[in-house]
Amino acid sequence: MVGYEADASTALHKVLEQDGFIDDSYEDPLYALAHFTAHFYDLLILDIKMPKMRGFSFYKEIRKLIKI
Repeated sequence: MVGYEADASTALHKVLEQDGFIDDSYEDPLYALAHFTAHFYDLLILDIKMPKMRGFSFYKEIRKLIKI
């Protein structure tokens, strides 16, 4: 991500780690999908305006992978 989104992502990453959470952050949604592990994550935070794929499309793909 560039500009504000990258700053927000970096800040969120630092806050989560300071509070003891393990954080996987990806700038490329296609890369994130390729490395997604179903039922591993407790929380997923998406940017609606991601490059290459919108957040809603990404969410739909994740739903297919976890078969809710």
